[in-house]
Amino acid sequence: MTPEMHELYQKFIKIRKMKYIESINNEYYAVGETFEQLLGKQRDDFPIADYKGIEVKVTPAYINGDVSLFCAEPDGKFLFANEELVNKYGYLKKGKTFNFFHLEVSGDQQTRYIKYFFRLKIDYQNKEIVLNVYNYRNELIDSNTSWSFALIKEKLNLKLNILALIKYYPKVINNKKHYWYCYLEFYKNIIFDQFLKEIENGNISVCFAFDEYKSGPKQGKRHNHGTYFKIKAKNIGLIYEKKL
Repeated sequence: MTPEMHELYQKFIKIRKMKYIESINNEYYAVGETFEQLLGKQRDDFPIADYKGIEVKVTPAYINGDVSLFCAEPDGKFLFANEELVNKYGYLKKGKTFNFFHLEVSGDQQTRYIKYFFRLKIDYQNKEIVLNVYNYRNELIDSNTSWSFALIKEKLNLKLNILALIKYYPKVINNKKHYWYCYLEFYKNIIFDQFLKEIENGNISVCFAFDEYKSGPKQGKRHNHGTYFKIKAKNIGLIYEKKL
């Protein structure tokens, strides 16, 4: 265990003893931000690990929840590959001037969306993860969206080489959300080849989410939530060398 991991562990023990802690707000991301504030850290969107080289992820203790690993826009053939994807395969809502597009796709099977089918393929020869699109006759019609191995390795090394998985239980007290952060697991030394294998096995998927802002000054305008890779909490150990 590194000194930084030991320091985080000691802080976690103190937080755990506090039992149910009131949420900082009612947003969906509040459970993670509440924990980060207890660590003395403010919210940021930097593509590096959260806490002194350690990426902190918070997930429910009572279900096998999804864990978002990192965001990565495609860096393949086209500069604006996502725009091309949304314009071609998204759907236009009545009264809107832009397409909506929500897709979760992996490598073990095709995913149907509207009238097209999508599947991830690991292209080892060209060293990239490719999003293949098929028509209803199962003919490949598009393979222009991809992520280079170099990009994914950079994301993994900068953000996920050491991961702290915090598990919690929620509770409503006096009509306010509270969380008890009760378990901590450390994962160390991510394995790139295994990461690719778990995409092929269907344990890691890629999610696209393009819709609109529901409130605030940008309400009604187009909202790109980010293109992100995710995994089930129980499967995180599959892509790491060590669990502590």
